[in-house]
Amino acid sequence: LWCPRTRSTATVHIEMLEAHGLALFDEFALSFHLHFHKLLKWLVALPMLLMVAILMAFRAPGDDGEGGLSLSAALPLTEHSGNHLH
Repeated sequence: LWCPRTRSTATVHIEMLEAHGLALFDEFALSFHLHFHKLLKWLVALPMLLMVAILMAFRAPGDDGEGGLSLSAALPLTEHSGNHLH
């Protein structure tokens, strides 16, 4: 598959003339990035790494003998009965 060796950009310009004589114009820029796979790699890896860091920070104490933040300590659950209407 052929791939340009340099970063290429272009502008696409579209003109349309309708039956009543109204002219419509639009344009948008396009670019081809040779090393897009490097950006794609980080777009996939960063959310996963961020989630692993969050899960490691909030692991339950005693899992590996070390302390750590506990989800139950960070978000305490209160006991309540479903019989009471507030």
